[in-house]
Amino acid sequence: MDAKKLGLIEDRIVEMVFESDTQLFINWLRLVTKTADIDDDNIVGYKTFDNRAGGFPFNCDPPTKATMIAFAIGGIFWTRMFPGLLNKVGKSWKKKK
Repeated sequence: MDAKKLGLIEDRIVEMVFESDTQLFINWLRLVTKTADIDDDNIVGYKTFDNRAGGFPFNCDPPTKATMIAFAIGGIFWTRMFPGLLNKVGKSWKKKK
């Protein structure tokens, strides 16, 4: 995948980190993972296309949420795929504070 497409995905991850609508978030996460659901305790669970399972609290801090989403998409290579992700999340988070 080329850098431009990865940059667009990275930008979308940043948007979704700050999404407050759980159903919209889960619907999007289902597009980029094999399965995704949220339980009554607001824990997001997912399974990747290579059958790795993971989860995180929907209301966790933005850097953690971004990391978990990026890992769900890119696995151990997420830092290579989305090198500017945490900087973008940090800038967006400062604007929202």
